Amino acid sequence: MRRIIVIADDITGAAEIAGIATRYGLSVSMVVFNDVIGADLRMNLSLAQCYVIATDTRSMDVEGAVETTKKVVRWVKRKCGDETLPPHTLWYKKTDSALRGHVVEELEALMTETGHRKTLYLPANPSKGRTIQDGIYYVYGVPIDQTDFSFDPEFPAWTANVVERLSFDSSSKIFFANATTVGDIRLAVQQADKNTLLAGAADLFEAFLCKGESTCSPTNNDGRVTGGHVGSPLQDFYLGETGEGLLVVCGSTQSKPDALGLPVVEIPREVYDGEIDVNGWIDDYLETHSFPTSMALSFGNNRHRAGREAALYMRDVMAKAAKRIIAVNHPKELVIEGGSTAFRLLESLGWNMLTITQELSPGIVRMRTNNGMYVTMKPGSYPWKT
Repeated sequence: MRRIIVIADDITGAAEIAGIATRYGLSVSMVVFNDVIGADLRMNLSLAQCYVIATDTRSMDVEGAVETTKKVVRWVKRKCGDETLPPHTLWYKKTDSALRGHVVEELEALMTETGHRKTLYLPANPSKGRTIQDGIYYVYGVPIDQTDFSFDPEFPAWTANVVERLSFDSSSKIFFANATTVGDIRLAVQQADKNTLLAGAADLFEAFLCKGESTCSPTNNDGRVTGGHVGSPLQDFYLGETGEGLLVVCGSTQSKPDALGLPVVEIPREVYDGEIDVNGWIDDYLETHSFPTSMALSFGNNRHRAGREAALYMRDVMAKAAKRIIAVNHPKELVIEGGSTAFRLLESLGWNMLTITQELSPGIVRMRTNNGMYVTMKPGSYPWKT
């Protein structure tokens, strides 16, 4: 089988793709890409069938996102040589299923670097109620600009029209397809030629893996845990296996910490507003409290700050707080909701290589870090229910 290289614009999306590839029986390695990894000349990319490279380009400005995309492709080329070019290697670009990110600019850079002539961009995820009909993006039948995605701090859904949202140029080499069913996505993939880069969400990646197969089904379901939310049975799964010591980091605006069945520690409004340093708050907290052995860390209901600067600040604060709690509590398991927070936290901890251990449910993936700790990542907008 030809090597598959996936570049994801956030780390939870990367984990989702890695889980799917593992479910379909591929050997998978996941890399958290940053400048340190980019300069590493020792890492070998010759063993796995699928490499999933997590970036944080969705949280960058457009110039940084484009430059990082180029760096990743050039890094892969240095590792693997000319065999990284199509058709020897199959490239896939994982983008957000809610139209967020610097989609057009990253895809144009990726096409230039890999030699693809055009891109099929299909962010719809019909298996999760996210569809495109007549060019309008729906979430469970509701136009996306009428959902909570309209409150996203960095990429608010101000329109449900895909062309308007992404400012597609009439001369663009990027095109999209309507998709209300998984079958629609499979048909679009079947019609794409070898010079077409595929870019989109999880349903598209599954169709990508199945291209050319009359029947295609997962080969590895042994690790799957199904049913319920994190309180039942997923919380039982974590605590039953490792004893107490579960930290859930609610780093997404879509997180719902009260539904987790765990004590919730809320970062106070004064920290959220930048009036108090997060480490100072933790020091004060520890003088009068101790953190619960198992807990969820959350910003609570604070949602009054908006914009990219506020989003980056909140990401950094959440990552700093979680890192400090990890040092104090030494949890056995870490669950992170929200890609930008997850990337920042793992980067600060130096956990750059991840081995997939289980796909607990679609989009919720448990993995082992290079220091041996177990981490589960989950997109903030995905429910715990399966």
